[in-house]
Amino acid sequence: MVRSAHSPYARAAACIIVLLFAAAPALAEKTYSEPRIKDAFAKGWALMGQMDKDIANLDRAADEYRAVLAVDPKNVDAYWKLSEVIFKKGEANKDPEVRKTLFTESQGYAEKALGLDSKSPEALYWLAVNQAMFADMDGGLKGLKLINRVKTELAQVSELDPKNRFSTLAKVVLANIYLEMPWPMTDLNKARALAYSAVMEDPNLTFATLVLGRVYAKQGKTEDARKMLTQCIETKTPTYPWDSVLYNWPQAKQTLAELK
Repeated sequence: MVRSAHSPYARAAACIIVLLFAAAPALAEKTYSEPRIKDAFAKGWALMGQMDKDIANLDRAADEYRAVLAVDPKNVDAYWKLSEVIFKKGEANKDPEVRKTLFTESQGYAEKALGLDSKSPEALYWLAVNQAMFADMDGGLKGLKLINRVKTELAQVSELDPKNRFSTLAKVVLANIYLEMPWPMTDLNKARALAYSAVMEDPNLTFATLVLGRVYAKQGKTEDARKMLTQCIETKTPTYPWDSVLYNWPQAKQTLAELK
């Protein structure tokens, strides 16, 4: 999930959520009866949750998912999880060319997952967020065209499976796009509706409370903004703890301090 504000596309791409699963085992999608596969997914899950302590844990997690594919070459979950891990590597890297290479690899894994299951909301989500990164890098009309495609794909994630947690994530990502895109593409009413829906679905999703708070602030609803940003900061059991610590809480504190 680029965290730069140097362009409208970068700000839109900042909506991409860093998914850290190890601290929230209830979020696991499936269980597997095959011991080798079950063990590899469990290890990959745990390693992703430790990426803040050692970025090399992403490589170790990728190895676990590749081990799944060695046993089960058509495992959709392994492909989209690989997409996620490689995406995270790209986001953490500062070199533009390395980032582009990693996002291309990540998108390839998402496309492979979709090739095996065209209705996978997880795979579509990761395809969309990679394209958001390319929109950031491309800028201009090409970037705008990609962002419009991202918006369509994120909406489709929710349509595919409204109860899937990626549906909630897609809503808040889309809300942030509507919040951050330059006029006349900004739509604060849509941003508010989407972010509010995400907060109702998952009050512990700190990115959702952050975005809703920022929407309220931009609409001049200072007290509503203060309340939502405070809720974000005071969340005791965030759905994605690492993302909260590294990104959402600091940004919520900064936005709160800037409120008049």
